[in-house]
Formats: sequence, C-alpha cells, structure tokens
Amino acid sequence: MSLRRWLASLIHQSGTAGWRLRRYRQRLPILAYHRILDDDTDLASLADPGLFSTRVSDFRRQVDWLTRHADCVTFNTLGQARRCPVIITFDDGYEDNYRLAWPVLRDAGIAGVFFVTTDFIDHGQPLWFDRVAVALRQHDGKLPGGIMPPPEAEHRYGSALEQCLRWMKSMDDSRRIEVLTALEQNLSKTNLSHHRPMSWDQLREMAASGMEIGSHSCSHAVLANETRSRIRNELLQSRQRIEDETGKPCRSLAYPVGGEAATNPIVIDEARKAGYQHACSYISGINHRPPADPMQLHRLHVELDQSLYEFTSTLAFPSVFGYRS
Repeated sequence: MSLRRWLASLIHQSGTAGWRLRRYRQRLPILAYHRILDDDTDLASLADPGLFSTRVSDFRRQVDWLTRHADCVTFNTLGQARRCPVIITFDDGYEDNYRLAWPVLRDAGIAGVFFVTTDFIDHGQPLWFDRVAVALRQHDGKLPGGIMPPPEAEHRYGSALEQCLRWMKSMDDSRRIEVLTALEQNLSKTNLSHHRPMSWDQLREMAASGMEIGSHSCSHAVLANETRSRIRNELLQSRQRIEDETGKPCRSLAYPVGGEAATNPIVIDEARKAGYQHACSYISGINHRPPADPMQLHRLHVELDQSLYEFTSTLAFPSVFGYRS
C-alpha cells in the first residue's frame, strides 16, 4: 500500500474525514464527475478510461458516506442545507448518467447537477474528444504522420492521447475540426454507440425528480479560444435550449474543459450577462461560503482509481489528496 493510501485509510477509519466534513460551516465542496462505469466493464475495452470517474458500486458507497455526513444539494436548493452542503455535479451529458448515476441519487433521496452539452443531446454525435480517443485507438496509440503536437507537449505528456487532447484544447473550434478530420482520414467506420448522450425525455424525467440541469455550452468548445460573439451564442443558446426542453430555469454552468486556460475575463463576463448565477471551473479546490465569485467555483475531481478512503480524505484535506487539473 502506498503512503498516500495508508494515510487516507487512517483518516477515514479514524472518523476524521467525516468529523471534518461535518464542521464545514463556511465551505462549499463541489464534486466533479463525468461518466459512470458498469461494475463488470473491462477497462481494456475503453478508448479513454480517464473519462470515467467511478464504477456504479463505488458511486453508491460514496453517496452513502456523503448522506451520513453532509447535505447533498443543488445550486437551486443550496439555502436549504442544515449541515455542510455538498454539490454532486456531472459534466457532458452521457447516457450512463441517466442509467447508472441518477438511480443512485434518486434512491438516496438527494439531487445532483447535470451539466449538459446541448448539441450532444440534440444530435447524438460523439463529442470531439471521444472521436480523438477512438481514432487514436485505431492508430494503435500513435499519431499519424503530419499530425504533430508542439515539442513541449510531447516532452511533458507521455501518451499520444494525452498529447493530442492537450494540444487540441489549445485550439479554436475551427482548427480543432481540421485536426480531427485529418486524424480520422482513411479510418474504418467505428461503432460509437457507447458514447451516446442522454435524451431530452430522460433529462425531463430527471428534472421532474429534482435534479438540476445546467449548461455545459452548446458544442463543448473551449470558450477562451473563441470570439466574444461565439462565446455569447454558446452560453445563451444552450441555456435557452435547456429551459425550453425541461421547462425549468437554467442558472448554472460548467465551463467546458474548465482548467486555468479554458476561461478568461471575457468568458466570465459573458456568462454573467447570459443570466447564469453559478459557474464551475475544473480547477481543484473547495469554495468558501459565500464564494468570492460564484462565477469561478472550484471543484474536487472524482477519479476512477480513487479508493473510498481517498475519496473521503479528498473532501477532508483537498490540498493533500485532491487531483489537479
């Protein structure tokens, strides 16, 4: 057992993690998930295992622990918390959120926030980073000739997928499409059905049960790389689409990608102007209450390789156990 896991085990089993969370009166932990994995899924079968945050049985254990020590709320119900509030969020809008995550939340009698990419819901076409992962798998994990990230990306990040994704996140959407088209050229058609999104019917069902449906933009473009008019359209149109389909107000946002380079003052300004009241980055950390800026909220990442002990210790001591962007 690594020192990190040994320390997390000690913190959890001593009750320190729960004790500390119960005393977070002026803090707001927000948990960031993406996809949920079936318990019997073989990781070797996945093009990008890193996009999965946890297995469903582990998610159930995480939720059970949270409900014993905190009040799991949404941005809409934040004022109702009597104990430490914790907000569970999911990004992108994958179908496994409906099939695997929602039943766990519903059975526990709590709600979460689901940030959806509205073009993904509307058209069902795989998101650009899923297409990259599948294409590279067909290329045996190697970038084809003519597609070369900058030397500094190759030096810092080991796998071709990591290099390519970080490189493509630095582009505007039009350039990203060019690179993706070149990457997919001459590849055989691949079944991408396991990358499918939720439907609007499913999202309406979830919203009716108390889940909050927030925006993750229209196209999952990295907003800081786009023009102000494109940013405005991505934020306004996605919010309007969600409200039209669910009949519920959409006032929360998760910035696509969400790291330090994914937002800037223009993006944040346009988010405010678009009517959002809370916006989440993907920068690791716990927020104070009230937050200095509700449009730049930090989140704690949940990762597939976390044990329950590491999960609880991350909430208790995020600067020690938190995953970095």
